Amino acid sequence: MKVQTEIKFVPTLLMFILLFNINFLPAQPIKLAWTPNGNPNVSHYGIYRADQIDSGFKLISTITHPESTYIDEKVLNGSHYYYVATSIDKQGNESGFSNMIDTMLIATPVSSTIFSVHKSDNHAILEWSVVSTINNFDFEVQRSDDNISSFRTIGFVAGKNPVSNDRAFKFVDKDLNKGRYYYRLKQIDDQGSYKYSEVLEVQIDLPQQFTLYQNFPNPFNSSTTIAYYLPQSSHVEVIIYNMNGQFVNRLIDEFQEKGQKSITWDGSDQERNMAPSGIYYYKIIVLDHTEYRRMVLIK
Repeated sequence: MKVQTEIKFVPTLLMFILLFNINFLPAQPIKLAWTPNGNPNVSHYGIYRADQIDSGFKLISTITHPESTYIDEKVLNGSHYYYVATSIDKQGNESGFSNMIDTMLIATPVSSTIFSVHKSDNHAILEWSVVSTINNFDFEVQRSDDNISSFRTIGFVAGKNPVSNDRAFKFVDKDLNKGRYYYRLKQIDDQGSYKYSEVLEVQIDLPQQFTLYQNFPNPFNSSTTIAYYLPQSSHVEVIIYNMNGQFVNRLIDEFQEKGQKSITWDGSDQERNMAPSGIYYYKIIVLDHTEYRRMVLIK
């Protein structure tokens, strides 16, 4: 929509046009920046993008005045993009385009990733491999609990092993509640550039009966987590024994409400002395059920 000539809007836009510029963020999203329009009648700005010089510009966002930056994260490495901006007044009248900014995104040196996720009991097992670990610095594991737009970081995995130079990686998201979870990897290279993997999902369903899970991690060095599911509220005992069947520690002896539960054992005995390396068993007594599982402490 053209700006009405009686509104002295376009001349004021000249400062905006002259100062509209572009910067690269370290991780490839594009940051657009400009000097806010000084006209008090300005309401917001329109950001337009074209993928080809001869194609039409499409509105990709509106920014409320006096904000003066916009980050375009929906870009692909190796692609060419063209940007222009407009000012829009409180009556909805829009100025002409600003100067055009164009840029070419160079593909980052981060290698491609093969990514998969599956469940084991109430754990989500993420596994991935890369073509090369030469430029890898770190993997940031991200999860969304309700939809694929609200990811948060839940862990980090080193991008390369200087000893074995392994190209296969694994991360376990343990003791999850019932629900659907979405995962993605943020793969970061040595220069700080990054890219995201595809988004994968997994459905966690809690059991209908009592379940004792294998401790994690196992073997373990400093501490391990024992998880179990109570289908109904009851009294619970969790006891640690050594490989000779001798009592080591009692972790739980109390009434608990139904649901997903867990307890951490730090490798100490009842007197808070650290137990030696070896094979141990954890025993759970709940309702009319008694069960043992084996674990290994390594120091």
